[in-house]
Amino acid sequence: MAPGVLLDALASARPLLDRAPQSSSFTLIGRRQLRSNNSWMKGLPTLSGGSNVATAMIHSHDARDLGIGDGDDVRVSSSVGAITLPVAIRDEVSPGCVCIPHGWSEANVNVLVDVAAVDELGGTSVLSGIPVEVVPA
Repeated sequence: MAPGVLLDALASARPLLDRAPQSSSFTLIGRRQLRSNNSWMKGLPTLSGGSNVATAMIHSHDARDLGIGDGDDVRVSSSVGAITLPVAIRDEVSPGCVCIPHGWSEANVNVLVDVAAVDELGGTSVLSGIPVEVVPA
């Protein structure tokens, strides 16, 4: 019970699923930073500081392998850019993933997005699942 155009698009996505994964140490995924409503409220004194900081969430096993602790700065880089921000060690994040909120000027994940990469199924920029490297800063 799906429109033919959707089924055709899914069929055309099959080669994407069959591709070998790109070599990188991490896969970038996004998240919302609800306390700041995607950063537009981060300038309010009552909402700044504390947990209202952009962080790179990684799994404890990855942090151990990198030799970093909670709050240490990491450099996250893709084929097109890099940002530096503090790490938050959280086992809710899958090993091999780094989770960074969008909407922050000082840790802007858009810097990591290759504008030439297009999600063929959706026809939009690739904004998640980006191969990145993470190293201590």
